[in-house]
Amino acid sequence: MNLTEKSIEIAASFARKSLPRFAMDMTLGNGRDTLALARMVAEGGAVFAFDVQEAAIENSRRLILESGGEALLKKCRMFLLSHDKFAGAVPAEVLKDVSVAFFNLGWLPGSDKSVITRAQSTLPALKALEALFRRRAEDGHDSLLNVLSYRGHEGGSVEYAAVGKFFNSLRAETPLGNARAEVEVYGQRGNPSCPILFSARFFPAR
Repeated sequence: MNLTEKSIEIAASFARKSLPRFAMDMTLGNGRDTLALARMVAEGGAVFAFDVQEAAIENSRRLILESGGEALLKKCRMFLLSHDKFAGAVPAEVLKDVSVAFFNLGWLPGSDKSVITRAQSTLPALKALEALFRRRAEDGHDSLLNVLSYRGHEGGSVEYAAVGKFFNSLRAETPLGNARAEVEVYGQRGNPSCPILFSARFFPAR
């Protein structure tokens, strides 16, 4: 199983225990994660997806329409927007009920590899999601954050190091109020050309 499939498997397991109403795909890409999340969210729910390239939105719309039809496409809200701007795109009353967020860092497959995700926008997005998911945990709700980090391309190792530091900080922190975070890491960390999957579940301290 590749790590993209592993990320989806982790989310599917989470959804069986705590059905998400709303989810976010912070890096739309070609739409595979958005498609998977749209199949997981509850009836009447939605997936909010972000990318800075119009091709990502066009490719994703095509994939979701071909794979799931109009009904599934209607569950997907796609924004031509950097992922660190998500709070301005998702209504506050909806944002508080987002319980799953995915990142697939790197570049859009099949496109210009000079357009990549960078720590300068990824870290603010991660920190904002941490704050959101900790608030949800304090209110008694579980949340899931998955980040697949590619590091073999130019700039990838820098972003990977920043993401790794972020998840290490989640592991090291003592519970804040009634919130806890549990982190798992998957992949061959000794091979710098291999991607790494970070997964954190936020939940009420018991």
